[in-house]
Amino acid sequence: MEHFRKQSLPVIFVKVGFSSAYIEQPKNSPIFGLADQYKALELGTWGTEYHKDLDVLTSDYSVVKNRINPFYNTSLATVLSANNIDEVFMCGVSTNWAVHSAVMEAHDRDFKVNVIEDACAAANETNHNASIETLSRVASIIKTTDL
Repeated sequence: MEHFRKQSLPVIFVKVGFSSAYIEQPKNSPIFGLADQYKALELGTWGTEYHKDLDVLTSDYSVVKNRINPFYNTSLATVLSANNIDEVFMCGVSTNWAVHSAVMEAHDRDFKVNVIEDACAAANETNHNASIETLSRVASIIKTTDL
């Protein structure tokens, strides 16, 4: 993040979350379908806070998503377009779900896509590596040291 801020490039954080009424929750989703019953991922609660070790600044942009894909029904594409961004660098959790989905969507929207592999994580190394292998067909796979 520091690397991009030094170049005056936007840093965009994405989180999954739902309003307290859970009206936007996908009720039939195997992943999110029970969130309302457990009050999980409710915006404004500890479960949707960014990790304390992330350096989130007030000048950064935050996108709230209600699905796996951060482009789906969010302002992400608008923010990128408004800032004349044509190349994106992606990282996060989880490699085989959210990162994978975001990379594929960014590719299909004609962005040059870079995945910062050592800044991604999955439930296990097998899932991570399989996703990185697939994503290498549509994105450049880099390390933080490459920045």
